[in-house]
Amino acid sequence: MGTVIEKRVARTSEWNAFVISSNVFFKYLFFIFIVAILFMVIKIFNLIILDFNSDPIAYKISFFYPAFLDQYMAIRAKSGDLNAKNYALFFLVLILSFPFLLMYMVFYYKKLRKSFYFPNIANMHDLITVGLVLIFGAFIVILDKVKKEPASIYDFYVDSYGIYYFRQCFIFVGLVGGALILFCILLKLLESKRE
Repeated sequence: MGTVIEKRVARTSEWNAFVISSNVFFKYLFFIFIVAILFMVIKIFNLIILDFNSDPIAYKISFFYPAFLDQYMAIRAKSGDLNAKNYALFFLVLILSFPFLLMYMVFYYKKLRKSFYFPNIANMHDLITVGLVLIFGAFIVILDKVKKEPASIYDFYVDSYGIYYFRQCFIFVGLVGGALILFCILLKLLESKRE
């Protein structure tokens, strides 16, 4: 008796990286939202998890996520050094969880490969999804600027409850979803070269 995803794959017997990676993705989504809730609670009660010099980490994160430094500085200016440190730690948790997610994806892919044959490297749905996520992801990573007052849901705004943690989770999870599908396609591509 398999999961819903495994049954869907078995029913179609068609390679679909989106369907395969979605099972891994939803488990990760659950983990990430627990992390966001934890950091929101920490923000509300003004707690600190780890006292460290977060500036070097913020500069390193901004190398990969250029808008991060503006967000980090805005949190520091409006909510204090403590909340800026927590925000840097939050992003560090997100980034460091990604390799574990990829390892789980390899494990899950190999588990499915024992039961199912996937003839194609990728289908059109996978390629369209990856393309859209990468294009919009690039815009978000570069253009996600801080606003003093939120003009729309897309603007980063430092609030007193830490809702920006959820906002950043949605962005990160969207990027991770596209990366998972791309990684799944790469696994199939590497496997097909060995066959």
